[in-house]
Amino acid sequence: MPATRGRAASQPKPKADAYVGLLIISLLAMIAACVLLFLDYNEYPETAKAKSAIQQAGTRPAPQPPAGGGAGGAPPGGMGGAPPGGMMGGAPPGGMGGAPPGGMMGGAPPGAMMGKGGVPK
Repeated sequence: MPATRGRAASQPKPKADAYVGLLIISLLAMIAACVLLFLDYNEYPETAKAKSAIQQAGTRPAPQPPAGGGAGGAPPGGMGGAPPGGMMGGAPPGGMGGAPPGGMMGGAPPGAMMGKGGVPK
């Protein structure tokens, strides 16, 4: 029985095309961006980094208004002027979901505009 060749030996190796070049360019751009980010990050002094972390840990959250609403201010549900759902009353722009009246075919069933023998009326 003769020796069979493997698949790798029978097919030529694929050549690099324009997409491989684009991959190399994007890889170089990503490496350059990481280097520039690192250089920009190192321009900040170490004391500012540590001080901002300490300030963030020592801050208190802002006081929240009472859960029941309160005596003054805007009514619950918004700023008071616009109805719920916007000025259009909740309808989406362009009508009811964007479909024309009668469905996507314009209202006529398929073949309704055809005469005898499939000729248009």
